[in-house]
Amino acid sequence: MEGKVVDGDGHALAGAGVYTGSPRGTPEVQTAEDGSFVLWLSDVETMLSASKRDYSFGYAEIPESASGSTEPVIITLFQGGWLAGVVTIDGLPVARREAAVLALLPDGMMLPRLQTQSAEDGTFRIDGLTPGELGVEIVLNELERYVTLETQIEDGQESWIEVDVSTGHNAAVAGHVYLDGKPAAGAVLFAWSELPGGARLGARSISNAQGEYRIEGLASGYLEMDVRAPYSAGTQAISALLQLQSGSIVERDFHLAP
Repeated sequence: MEGKVVDGDGHALAGAGVYTGSPRGTPEVQTAEDGSFVLWLSDVETMLSASKRDYSFGYAEIPESASGSTEPVIITLFQGGWLAGVVTIDGLPVARREAAVLALLPDGMMLPRLQTQSAEDGTFRIDGLTPGELGVEIVLNELERYVTLETQIEDGQESWIEVDVSTGHNAAVAGHVYLDGKPAAGAVLFAWSELPGGARLGARSISNAQGEYRIEGLASGYLEMDVRAPYSAGTQAISALLQLQSGSIVERDFHLAP
C-alpha cells in the first residue's frame, strides 16, 4: 500500500516514521523526501499512524480495499500544541515522584497515555499533542488522590493549567458493600467531588474481607460515587450521588446484584 505524510498545510514531510497500528517502538518505514512511503500490510491491520519530531501523532484508517487501491493514504501531522501547568498541595509545589500527569487521548486513538512527572517546582510539560479537546489526569501519589479535568489544545500554542489541592478537606464516607446479600470483599469504590475551575478530585477505596470501606479527606458538597463488584464476580456497577458536610461522615451501604 502506498501513502504520504504531510503537514497541516499539505506539504510533504520527509523522515516521518510510519507504523501499522499505534506508533510504538521502531517504525515500519520512514517517508522519502516527497513524504511518500510503501508498506506491505496484513489482512488484520486497520489503522496506520505516523510521527515526526516536533509534530503531533497522525492517524489514518486503512481502506478495506487497500490491496487493490491506487489512491495513496494521506496521514496529516500537525505542529501540535503542548500542555503545561503547575501542581500544588496547599499552595506548595508537588515535586517529581509525588505527582504524575497523564494526557488522556481522545477515544478511538489507540495509543498509551502520554505521561510525565512534575518538576521540583511543581511544573510539568507534555509536548506534541494533537489539537482538540484533551482529558488530563493528575495522580497525587502523596495523597492517594487524582484530579481530572479537560482542556483545549491549539496547534502551536500552550495550554496552561493550575491545580491546587487542599488537605483541609475533612468529610468522609463509609459503609459496607454487599453482593447477593453477603459482604463483598474486593469491591472497588470511586468517589469524585468538584473543585474550583471545573476540575474533579477523585479517590478510590477497596472493600475489605467484611465488605467495609472508608474514604476520607473529601470536600464538602456533592459527591459522586461509582461502586463496582469484585473482579471475580463480574462487571456489575451502581452509582450514587451524596451530599457531604464539612467534618461529617456519611454512612452509605451499597447492594450489588448477582
